[in-house]
Amino acid sequence: MINLLSGKLRDATKACWRRLTELKYSCRIRPMRMYQRGRPVDNGFEPTHLLYYRCEAKSVDGDRLLPPKIGCVNISCNWSKYSKAKDVIFDHPRHGIVQWLVEHIPKGQLQNVGVGKRAKSHKFDFQPTHCPDPKNYSHSEIWTYKDGVRREDGPSDEMKKTLRTILSDRGVMIRKPSA
Repeated sequence: MINLLSGKLRDATKACWRRLTELKYSCRIRPMRMYQRGRPVDNGFEPTHLLYYRCEAKSVDGDRLLPPKIGCVNISCNWSKYSKAKDVIFDHPRHGIVQWLVEHIPKGQLQNVGVGKRAKSHKFDFQPTHCPDPKNYSHSEIWTYKDGVRREDGPSDEMKKTLRTILSDRGVMIRKPSA
């Protein structure tokens, strides 16, 4: 009788522990490093800094972030200079984390438009930009520039495919999302 009761208690304890573990990010106190607290914008990105990107289970195949699932307009991420990787999923404990090196964000991507004498070439650059949020100082976005001018609406459709493929190929899955 005691062994049976002990087994049921152990199973109940395991179930409670699983529930608590799933909630650990949403129930805990936000670390002070995440708050802006009057700190200014800082765009001093170094090539070796990391960018952390949050992803859902449906956006992943094995250890690869699926290209069509990557957003292309002001891609939201966290900057390693002011954050830990887990901060990007603070309020989203079931999401996964992909990291990119800043130097892996594409620059100087050319797109040819038109034919013959009307052919024109456009240069696309993608640049991380610090966009702090009061509760997430490390929040950054990857902005699109066409011929040196920022595009609020992101890249062209052809360039979206290129950007997504490059980010998918260069991304490193450091935490898989749970279903």
